[in-house]
Formats: sequence, C-alpha cells, structure tokens
Amino acid sequence: MPFCKLIIAGSALTLASFATPIFAQPEDGPALIFRSDQLPTIFMCDSNYRLKVSWMSIDSNELISVTLPSDRSPEKSRTLLLPLSQSGSGVRYASDLASFHIKGDSAEFSSKETAHSDDTRFQNCKVSP
Repeated sequence: MPFCKLIIAGSALTLASFATPIFAQPEDGPALIFRSDQLPTIFMCDSNYRLKVSWMSIDSNELISVTLPSDRSPEKSRTLLLPLSQSGSGVRYASDLASFHIKGDSAEFSSKETAHSDDTRFQNCKVSP
C-alpha cells in the first residue's frame, strides 16, 4: 500500500478532513485502512487557544490529527497528521516539523513552517471539560 506509506513517511501533512474513510484495494477487495474510535478531544491552551485532536490508526499505525487555530478566521485553521513517536516520558506524536507531547494531564504543541522559521507553540494545554 504505497499511499499509506507516503502518508506515514511524509512530514506534517495538511489535511482537509477525515469525514470519509480511506480505502485500499487489496486483491480480495476493498479494506478499511483508516479508523477513528472516538470523538475529537478539545485542548484549551495558554491565551485561550483551542486545539482539536483526533486519535486514529491507518493500517495499524497510530496517529493523531491536530487542528490548529487561526487568528484570522476558523476557515483558515489547518489540520496536521502526526504519527506516534518515541518519548522519554508521556506520549509524543511528531513529524519532521511538528510535535504534540502529552505528559500527565497537560499537553504541548510546537511546529515550524520551515526549518528556518520561528516556532509556533501552544503550551499548558488541558482537556476541555
């Protein structure tokens, strides 16, 4: 399934939505390779920034989608897909240019638009009640 490997191997991908599942075409017919078992979780961060996080798996690889706020308008928000990564403590999802780290009851998101740009950071994020 080269499409799946392309998704996993790429850096942070901008995605429009996960409204419909992705299907692969193995020899014995279509098989579901995208699965999301729960509703999105909302994290409230410093300065009242809101992150929407969805947990999912694609072909048995655990990932999250993180929808980032936009200062300009909700239509300008962007969603990144991050695979599960190694972490010294807590749980970390990361790509080459972005990471979402959960430790205890708080989380932090950071990203760079390019290797030479400033960090975008959302800190002290807590699950919204």
